[in-house]
Amino acid sequence: MTFTVLEQVPGYVRVGADGATNPYAGDTTVDQYRSLLCVNVDQRPAPSSISFDFYNGWVRGSLQVTSPVQGSALTSRARADGICAQTFGFGHRMAEFHDGYYGPGFAYAGGWSFWGAGSITTGTRFWTAIDDQPANPWNSAGGTPQSVDDILATIDIRALSQVVRFGSDAEIAAFYTPIANQIGDYVLARYDEDLRGEIADNPEAAVVFGMLLYGKEHGIPSEAFDNPIDCSAAMYTVSRADPMHCFIAALHGIIGLSDIQHLYHDFVHGMSATTVLRAVKVMARRVAWGITIGIAIFEFVHCMDWI
Repeated sequence: MTFTVLEQVPGYVRVGADGATNPYAGDTTVDQYRSLLCVNVDQRPAPSSISFDFYNGWVRGSLQVTSPVQGSALTSRARADGICAQTFGFGHRMAEFHDGYYGPGFAYAGGWSFWGAGSITTGTRFWTAIDDQPANPWNSAGGTPQSVDDILATIDIRALSQVVRFGSDAEIAAFYTPIANQIGDYVLARYDEDLRGEIADNPEAAVVFGMLLYGKEHGIPSEAFDNPIDCSAAMYTVSRADPMHCFIAALHGIIGLSDIQHLYHDFVHGMSATTVLRAVKVMARRVAWGITIGIAIFEFVHCMDWI
């Protein structure tokens, strides 16, 4: 279910249901990206200039929205609350349909819309929870990918080949962005680590991180890099569809075997996803990034028989 901005006055915003909102079965598929509506109930006094009732309550605090997140990443109310807290700080949680209060001492809960302190861009739609109906993203039959393979296997390497050969830097980045967003949502849903802020300015690095995560999820040991292989042979001969050989051969040409080996070793042995992604971004400054990654991805997908 989604709410939207209904009204604003200086310092305050009213959010709630409009004609597109369906609080009974949901109104937006979980493959879509929407901001997440977050509330911080800090018991601040209500503005005297606004009248409150059942349909126009007061949240007793502030309202803010996150950057867009895919609905499938919101696998539970606790997960959504965690995103709000991680984004805005302790005390923030996902807003809920009945968060508006009215009456003496604001003792009675209402529904459908509510006011809060803050300002939200008009026209924005945002995920909002509802406790007594199956209209939340986590009630959907949809879900997140079971592994990062599911994301990497969807890459159209023919289109990738074209954009790498003929596209501008902006067009290359645009090609990687939806893949990077899927990786970010997958990591958030499965590992409860939010990479979206790191991904926004460098989607190419997120794709390289996705390849490193592939190796970790498949149990490929960091020691595998100790035995160099013939990369071209690994791609097109007996090693075809061998995850370890495809993985090492593809990564070999991205940044440098030594750098990748050390970074992957640290990742396998507990380094956080955020730290790994930041390290990849730093290493990327030394190479022709978009083209280099494009070649590596092409070789990896081809080697894995995901064409």
